[in-house]
Amino acid sequence: MRALHLCEKPRGTARGLHLHERGVAYCREYSFHREIQYYGEEASLISKGRAKALEYRTVRIGVVGAGYVGLATAVGLSKKGHEIVCVERDEEKLRALSRRESPAGEPGYPAEASEALDEGRLVFTGNYGDLRGCRAIFLTVGTPVSETGAPDLSALWSAGQEAGRTEPEALLVVKSTAPPGTARRLSEMTGCRVASNPEFLREGYAIYDFMNPSRIVIGVDSPQDADLLLELYRGFEVPKVITDTRTAELSKYASNLFLALKVSFANLIADIARATGASGREALRVAGMDPRIGERYLAPGLGWGGSCLPKDLRAALWLARELGVDPKLLEAAEEINASRIALVVGILRERLGSLSDKEIAVLGLAFKPGTQDTRDSQAVKLVKALSEEGVRVRAYDPKAVVSGITQFSEALAALSGAHAAVIATDWEEFAGLDPQEVRKAMRFPLIVDARGCLPAEGFRAAGIEVIRLDEPASPVGV
Repeated sequence: MRALHLCEKPRGTARGLHLHERGVAYCREYSFHREIQYYGEEASLISKGRAKALEYRTVRIGVVGAGYVGLATAVGLSKKGHEIVCVERDEEKLRALSRRESPAGEPGYPAEASEALDEGRLVFTGNYGDLRGCRAIFLTVGTPVSETGAPDLSALWSAGQEAGRTEPEALLVVKSTAPPGTARRLSEMTGCRVASNPEFLREGYAIYDFMNPSRIVIGVDSPQDADLLLELYRGFEVPKVITDTRTAELSKYASNLFLALKVSFANLIADIARATGASGREALRVAGMDPRIGERYLAPGLGWGGSCLPKDLRAALWLARELGVDPKLLEAAEEINASRIALVVGILRERLGSLSDKEIAVLGLAFKPGTQDTRDSQAVKLVKALSEEGVRVRAYDPKAVVSGITQFSEALAALSGAHAAVIATDWEEFAGLDPQEVRKAMRFPLIVDARGCLPAEGFRAAGIEVIRLDEPASPVGV
């Protein structure tokens, strides 16, 4: 093994470090003096003069909350050999987990956790007392926002205080998305050491993403806490960013806000394309070939929703206004996203005339494929907007169920007799629909592909007008 000694500086001007797979680091101002040592595939912050390779050790770890973030954290760390106690107060979730069922339908549980479950290294409980003996306790509870966008941190405060009372020597690790300064405040409230370790997980892929991260961000206020978290994350051969808690907290907002901005930018380009006769999809594909930009999230469509992007953007807008920072860029992204609903309704009205008493199939209700989550779903908002126009909506989603919406068990059943259809969630099965069967089922052959997921040429060849949001409308046969 070889050690690379990086960024040694006089005490008081030491720097935080970003570890790369090859042991290269770049630095930022940081509050304590440490020296980084890089051993083969692993890295650890070790005090100067104590450099040595640490052996793998099983650590007792607590996780509070068994939503998709908490479940992924518990499963992922158990796969690295640690002993995990996951506290979940929702009795229905707890019963599902005890039956080895994923309460939110998250793929990977129980398959990825079977060994830890069988060996008793992964335990789900409703009792905070079972957290005794944990060296670290991850807090993964929800942090919703109010109507003003102000984050509601009451669940986080409650979880942190109860966990801290149970095991005051443990490091409390905040994975929940929260504004800069939250970890410091929780430390003041509890008297415990608190770190920030934001998650960058996609719902529906959370366990996979936890096991295959692009980076691990560790926000700490002491070198000892950095050491502990690096020990817990041994075996993850990815960049590990060591920084202060406020910066770590802001990094999560920065990531999600940029993704929201990127989608809204793509929709702006799509609007220009429709108005000029250009192909928005092709223009964005060309732009995305630039490595400075990248193709991911340059996908025009119905816009973003779910439990993260809308919430985090509203929280950032609130925070910017509270701090006196101009939020125009974020406001524009939110306005563009909201305008997608009116855009689709307008296209339907242009093609069908009055929408009153029309039957329109909406395929997809979840905010994205791979999940049953409909929180802040653009598809559900579209259903509401159509219903307000007097439309009789016929909906289908392979996973999501929404009360008050007429749903069918199959896509073709929802399409039967419809005056038009909208692809509102890009489930893979919609691309596999037989165009001839779809044409026979519908009253009028009109589909607004608001996610750009259909093989349009095949449907157009079957006599169906397919309208995408990133290209000019073309009549059938043109």
